[in-house]
Amino acid sequence: MDHIDHEILEFLRENARASNNEIAAKVNLTEGAVRNRVKNLVASGVIKKFTVDTAADQIEAIVLIKTQTKGSKEILKRIRKFASRLFETAGEYDVATYLGAESVENINETVDKIRSVTGVISTLTLLKIADDKPTEL
Repeated sequence: MDHIDHEILEFLRENARASNNEIAAKVNLTEGAVRNRVKNLVASGVIKKFTVDTAADQIEAIVLIKTQTKGSKEILKRIRKFASRLFETAGEYDVATYLGAESVENINETVDKIRSVTGVISTLTLLKIADDKPTEL
C-alpha cells in the first residue's frame, strides 16, 4: 500500500458511499485507477467490508462477556451469530461486543441470546447514554 491507498481508505472511512469519481477527484487519479485500487484493497483483505452507519437514534451498547477457557474459539463462533463486532480482551472479561438496535428491548433480546450460548459464564451490558463529541470552535 502506498500513500494514495491510505488516502482512499481515509476517504472511504469518512464516506463509504463515495463514488469512484469523487475519490478520484480527491486523490488526483482517474475513476478507473481508483476502481482498480479499491478492487485490489478488497482482494488483499485490507478492506474487509463496506458498512452502513445508522442514524443517531439507534440504541448502542457494549457487552462484556466472560467465557469458559476450554473451547473458547467455538464459543466465539457461536456468539458471532448474534453480534458481528467481537473483540477478544484481556482482564476480567474475555470478549467485548458492540451492539446496535432500534430499542433497548432489542438489545436485551440479543444479550439474552448471547447468555444462552454454552460456555458463556456472565455478561455486563453498558448502554450508551450520550456521545462525548468534541465541540467545534
